[in-house]
Amino acid sequence: MSTLTSTTSITRPTLGAGDVGKSYFETDSKKILVWDGADWNGYNSDGISLPGITNTYSVDFDGTDDHVAISSFNFASNKTLSYWVKFDAINSAGVYIFGTGSNYYTYLTNDGQIIYLYDGTATALSLGATHAITAGVWTHIAIVGSGGTATLYKDGVSRATGTDRTPTGVTRFAGDSVGGTRFVNGLMDEVAYWDSALSATQISEIYNNGVPNDISSLSPVNWWRMGDNDSGTGTTITDQGSAGNDGTLTNGPTFSTTVPS
Repeated sequence: MSTLTSTTSITRPTLGAGDVGKSYFETDSKKILVWDGADWNGYNSDGISLPGITNTYSVDFDGTDDHVAISSFNFASNKTLSYWVKFDAINSAGVYIFGTGSNYYTYLTNDGQIIYLYDGTATALSLGATHAITAGVWTHIAIVGSGGTATLYKDGVSRATGTDRTPTGVTRFAGDSVGGTRFVNGLMDEVAYWDSALSATQISEIYNNGVPNDISSLSPVNWWRMGDNDSGTGTTITDQGSAGNDGTLTNGPTFSTTVPS
C-alpha cells in the first residue's frame, strides 16, 4: 500500500480503469482509500466501532402520493440527516426526499446529480454525473451541517460542500406537500436525524460499506427504522430516537423485505 500524505485541500490523484484495487492511506482522515476504476472510496482504518444490527424491513413508496407524515419540527443549526434510498425511478420533476415544498433538506433533481437544501434560500450540492444517484441501487445519503457549512456524503464519502440551510416546520418525508409528482418512487430505510454534526468517521461507520449499523450509541434525535421495531405491519413508523416523533404511513406505502445488504 502506498501512503498519500494529505490535507483537507489535497487533490487526490486520478488513476485509470486498469488501477482498480490500488489503495492509499490518507493520513489526515485516517482512511484507507481504494480506487474503484472511477473514483476513490474511503474506509476506516481503525475498524468499525458501531455494532451491526438486524435489518429486516424497508418501506416501498409508489411515487404518486405515498409519504410518511410526522409532527412538525425544526432543524437545528448544526445537524445531520442520514437515510438509505433505492429508487425504482427518479420522477421527471425531481423528488422531495425529506421535507416539503416550502422547507426541505433533500430535494433531488431528476437526473440524480444535485441535492438542494432550502429554508427560503436554496443551496445546491452537486454530485455530478460521476456520482449521480441512479435507480435500482441502494444509496446512502448523509448531509452534515456544521458552522454554516453543509457537507454532502454519498455512500460514506464526502462529495460536495456548500452553505448550510436550517428548514423549519418539516412535516413529512418521501414526498412533497404541494402536489405534483415529486414523491419517492422506490424504497427508503433507516432514516435518522441528529441535532449535532457527526464526524466523517461516524458517517463512514453508519454507511458500513453498504450494510446499515446500529446507530443507537450515536444518540439520534429521530430514528425511523421503516418497519423494524414495528414488525413490518400497520401504518406507524416508531421513532427509535429520543424525540419520539412517530411517523404515519400515508396514502398506502407498503413494507418490503428488500433492504441494504
